Amino acid sequence: MSILPLRAALIGCGSVSQRGVLPHLSVEDAKARVQLVAVVDAVAERAAQSAEKWGVPAWYTDIDAMLAQS
Repeated sequence: MSILPLRAALIGCGSVSQRGVLPHLSVEDAKARVQLVAVVDAVAERAAQSAEKWGVPAWYTDIDAMLAQS
């Protein structure tokens, strides 16, 4: 039986995310378990840059907008 990865969004793309969470989620064994599908940050430029840098398909500045798209 194959277990599908958890689809997740990261809220907040600040320094803790950049130095810890996002690098960890880009490691192959983590990617097999968690599929990061969106990032959310109040600063649009930071959200967009994070999505591009870490290969996340979607970015948002509003949590409700992200949830409405899921």
